[in-house]
Amino acid sequence: METVTTRQITLRLPESLYQNIKSIAEQQQVSLNRLMQRSLEQIVREAQVRELRAAYEVLGSDAEANDVQAFFAAQSEVVGHDLA
Repeated sequence: METVTTRQITLRLPESLYQNIKSIAEQQQVSLNRLMQRSLEQIVREAQVRELRAAYEVLGSDAEANDVQAFFAAQSEVVGHDLA
């Protein structure tokens, strides 16, 4: 079983934002910590998708110089990824 190392951070928020986040966490019946963790994970996933899309655009920009046939399946996964 893999041990996951965690880090504790201090985050300063305006009171109104804190109250909104606290309300959302209560509605979703999760802790503030879990809500923030999920939100940050989503930001990371979206950034990774953008990076992959950019890489595939570069790859596909000169089809004669690149054998893109091998990457069509992977590219379709990235294009079909739901960012919402």
